[in-house]
Amino acid sequence: MRDAFTAYIRHGKALAEAKSLAWDFPMDLSGIAKTGWNLTKLVGGTPPPVHYLRDLGSDDKTLQNLNLRRTELGQVPLSKAPLEVEWRDLIKAATCDQLFFKRNTTTNTQQNVIRPLKVLATCAGALRPWQLNADVVREAAILAKEIQASGKLADLVVGVVKNIIDKNHLAQACPLYPALLIHRLPVPHNRQSRAAKTKEHLLTDLEQRKRSERLPERKAFWELMRIVFTEQPKTLLDALRFAALKVMVIGGLRIGEAVMLPADWKRC
Repeated sequence: MRDAFTAYIRHGKALAEAKSLAWDFPMDLSGIAKTGWNLTKLVGGTPPPVHYLRDLGSDDKTLQNLNLRRTELGQVPLSKAPLEVEWRDLIKAATCDQLFFKRNTTTNTQQNVIRPLKVLATCAGALRPWQLNADVVREAAILAKEIQASGKLADLVVGVVKNIIDKNHLAQACPLYPALLIHRLPVPHNRQSRAAKTKEHLLTDLEQRKRSERLPERKAFWELMRIVFTEQPKTLLDALRFAALKVMVIGGLRIGEAVMLPADWKRC
């Protein structure tokens, strides 16, 4: 599994090199860099907000809860420090993969990948990523649940294990997810569309139309059909209008949808 981990890091470094991105950047004793990577700038985004990857030290809230447990056990509290270099490389590689290969947003990468990986790394301590086991992941998920009572952070921790660690076979004990016996947050399936209407607001007749004042009269509609399907357009603009109207009538499209059709729609 060490080879798989090395290959994943190599993949991340190749993506970073393609963007002329320096892999290593200086950090202070707590693992925080002055600049680091400006993720928003790297993907050509504009503020606000601006997301950075510059804190590669222990996750603050995870470390705080971890120290509470250590104090109860009579152990010396830990100070915020840079994560092990292998964990830092994993976070960087995952960041590059999410942004440059999978084309995910900086917000998604920051919240759903970088943060949970930092939680895992903080709980792993001296263990390297390929030495990760189910016990450490389970402990990290429990700590994350204490940090965020909603369970979202714990769900993200389990998610990166399933979608990054297991999917890329980065740990010797893979697959870890089936051994966790932790269920992720259920996805609600009972969401009601904003467009759904109550029984009182449903139309009672097919002749009823929403905002009927915007619709043409029957005679005007059929005159429009006669023009676009039988008359010859006199200008290029007329030809474009005729084509758009034909598509709207035959396909049941709105004007905003019709104008977005590709030029080679017949081939598509």
